Amino acid sequence: MVVRHAKQQRRCVAGMIVSLGVLCLSAGLGCDSAARLAEQQGDAFFARGELEASIIAYGDALRRVDSAELYEKPGTAYLSRAEYQLSVADFGQAVTLDPNIASSFLKRGRAYLKLRKYQEALTDFDRVLELNDASEGLYVYRAEACMGLGDFEKAILSLDEAILLDSKKAAYFVLRAQAHHFQREPDNAIGDFSRAIQVDPKSAYAYWNRAISLDEVGRSPEAQKDRERAIELDSSLDVANSDLGKRLLSESRESADSLIPGAIRINTRIQ
Repeated sequence: MVVRHAKQQRRCVAGMIVSLGVLCLSAGLGCDSAARLAEQQGDAFFARGELEASIIAYGDALRRVDSAELYEKPGTAYLSRAEYQLSVADFGQAVTLDPNIASSFLKRGRAYLKLRKYQEALTDFDRVLELNDASEGLYVYRAEACMGLGDFEKAILSLDEAILLDSKKAAYFVLRAQAHHFQREPDNAIGDFSRAIQVDPKSAYAYWNRAISLDEVGRSPEAQKDRERAIELDSSLDVANSDLGKRLLSESRESADSLIPGAIRINTRIQ
């Protein structure tokens, strides 16, 4: 039933766009006008959350005109649908047509992050910086790419910039604390986890991870209190009694193990 409905929707949308083209021709409208109408139809679909329909409409517009701004629209729809390879392709067309379109570099970088292509993501984010279109979001995405590459020092510097722009987001402090943790700087990690808790006192994740850093510097009683507080806020973190908690801990360790070799190649002092 779902497949049939999707096919019916595609036929319906395609029929609407064919009808739109016929109307444009009968009204004596040129390709540019027909493309604008198709683009507007795509915008309307996108605004309603009908992403597949919007992609079809944008595709019709692109058959009539080439435009960097227009290619960005189906790219954004694909990004929203988690179709990252298709998203990368459309943003690639956009930046080829206009190498100064910062928003497409930013969005393509986000898609690369999801594909774990961290170097490509970092290159795109650096291009956004070259175009003087920085934001705290850009610095956070850039930090994630750096962490994926094991370059924790560069990630910390990028997060410094994000926090300068917005110091009220606990997630930024948590991410910088993680970078300090992998950089073998437990005291700095504890400081940032503490700042995250000040911003969001109900952040179970911040308490849980601060406990790990506290254990590293021999402050076990404080670490135990943090673990108890974390479990109080989120019972799934109770590793002794929760399969989810065990899985989260295992994934955390696997993530750390995968990052450390790359980090050592960049900065030998963390061995």
